[in-house]
Order: sequence, then structure tokens, then C-alpha cells
Amino acid sequence: MNLVILCDKNTRKYLNRNIDFKEQNYNVLSYENELRPDFDKRLTHILPNILIIFRGYNSRGSELEDIIPKIREKMPELRIIYIYGKIVDEQDFLNVTTVLLKNEIYDISIAELYNQGFKNEFFNLNRQEVPRF
Repeated sequence: MNLVILCDKNTRKYLNRNIDFKEQNYNVLSYENELRPDFDKRLTHILPNILIIFRGYNSRGSELEDIIPKIREKMPELRIIYIYGKIVDEQDFLNVTTVLLKNEIYDISIAELYNQGFKNEFFNLNRQEVPRF
């Protein structure tokens, strides 16, 4: 499976040091640290099977709620997984999940990146069947 990962630079460094994607039969096509207005065009050029979004990415003139419909239109079979992380602010979590659910993103994880079990939970989430409503 081919992945594109949208995350901040610290998350990228951690993932590169601690997770062996190839061992799990995943190929990271690209790490993106900014959500730009042309992000959907970039994805259609790269053609991943899964887009993994970690909370904390940089937003450059774009909001996720504006970009996701464009991505869905161009790549309806793309699986999108959102890693929220530890819930510190419940209202923020509700706001984010509302946007995700409205855009048919049901794979939402509150796994903490730096917890010991993150790797197992992360790969198990990627292997689960995608819910279709």
C-alpha cells in the first residue's frame, strides 16, 4: 500500500526513526508538512492508496474542510485516516471530528504518537475494513 503522510516536521522525524513502514508492506510516497490550496492536485500526481493526516500539520491558506471535498471528487477510493492524538481540549476534538465526519472520514484515531502501543494501533487501523455508509 502506498501512503502519503501529512504531518509536522517533528512527527516526520519520529516516524522515520521509529516506524519501519517497509517491514509492514507500506511504501511512503511522500511526507507533506503543509496543507496548501493545491494539495488535491499534488495527491492526484502522487496517487497514494491511503492519506494519513496527523493533527498539527501546517496550514498555508487552506482548511481541511475545503480541501477534502476536492480530494474526494478526484480520488473517491482514497482512504483517509486522521490521527488526532491525545484529547486535551474536548471542544477542539468535537470540532475536528465534526468536520471529518461531514467529509466522510470515519477513520479517526486518538492514539498518542509517543506511546509504546502506537505502532501496533497505527498498523491495525490501516488494515481494518473501511466503513461505508
